[in-house]
Amino acid sequence: MKNGKYVKDLTYLNRELKNIVYIDFSDEAVSNQPENAIIISKFEGDTADRELVDLIPFLDHLSQHPGDVRNEISRYGKETCAKKYLEQQ
Repeated sequence: MKNGKYVKDLTYLNRELKNIVYIDFSDEAVSNQPENAIIISKFEGDTADRELVDLIPFLDHLSQHPGDVRNEISRYGKETCAKKYLEQQ
């Protein structure tokens, strides 16, 4: 708990933070490591919602290019990475 909210600490995964991507509709839960978060809209049951599907090319890009995922998230924007990545391809 931090300020009355549950917070995930990605260091408990015992992995290098440069290799961890956290996907959620809010980065409050990872306020200790917000640079690892990709923020998407909250899923409300809309069958036309493609936000996770649209994120696949960016996630594939991360898996193909070794390095710090936080740099790539920052480069494309934590809330716009899927769209900006596709625009630049």
